[in-house]
Amino acid sequence: MSELAALHPEIEGLLREVAADPESNLLRLPRSGLVHSLRAATLPDRAPTTGLRPAERELLRTCRHEVAYLLLLACYRQQITAPQNRYLVYSVRANADIAEDLDVSWMRAARRRLGMSSDAKLTQALSLLARCTSFDGRGWPTVFELAAASARLAPSTMARNYAALDLILGGKAATGVRMLEGLHYDTPAFQVMAACNRVFGLEKSGRLDLAYESLLMSDWSDIGALPRAFFGACVAAQLGRSSETVKWAYELKIFAPTKNNLDALIKGVQQRKAIGSWVPTREAFVVLNHACRAIGGPVEEIRSAYI
Repeated sequence: MSELAALHPEIEGLLREVAADPESNLLRLPRSGLVHSLRAATLPDRAPTTGLRPAERELLRTCRHEVAYLLLLACYRQQITAPQNRYLVYSVRANADIAEDLDVSWMRAARRRLGMSSDAKLTQALSLLARCTSFDGRGWPTVFELAAASARLAPSTMARNYAALDLILGGKAATGVRMLEGLHYDTPAFQVMAACNRVFGLEKSGRLDLAYESLLMSDWSDIGALPRAFFGACVAAQLGRSSETVKWAYELKIFAPTKNNLDALIKGVQQRKAIGSWVPTREAFVVLNHACRAIGGPVEEIRSAYI
């Protein structure tokens, strides 16, 4: 992210108390709760106000939004910037800050109160948060657990998005897609991200037909023109739809000047193929060869990624 948050001394003190208390369960969702959330494809409800330790009650009273925001930053760090996810996860703006792009007042206020500091201090803050959410105080929690903890403090669309994408990347694509249903973003950047995640999840779960339908029905806005054309060409080719692949290839050629983003999309296909999470269909080779002869340009790079 372009600017990074650091812990306010008061918040740090409360989190250290929570992390040191093995009986604390404000940010440690019980395993039964996690299992229920996975089955229901949802995140837990807000944290209860009874039965809490003194530090937990004070945290809810004074800084619940700041901690919820920091937990979302932890999700971003672990998911979006992880080397193994570098090209699997589509990001409209590599340096986007969630509080800048989302019109959510509590996030903006939390970001202001936390102040801005160095990357090293943020890393320390996130390590402390991990101890608060980890059951043994040592192991690093999953993105789903971090998102669930954030949602207990302040439910948000971003928490659900991170949790859903964690499920998709972790092999529970169908559940992740269900969690993405009904999500609405107020900004174009995150609308495009959500659309990409839905297409990715449906394709990963083997539902190419639904992936293509979702692509056609999603709101991509102007900034989503390139990924929409790219994923349109890929999924249409996988389905063996020649004329539609040519149409997407033509659109892709129009938006090709956005070269850096196109390279990342191409590398995403290559990475998914390399780890075995995606296999080109026989029809795709035939259809892409036809599109290359008819249109040429960027679609030739897609064909090369398929080989």
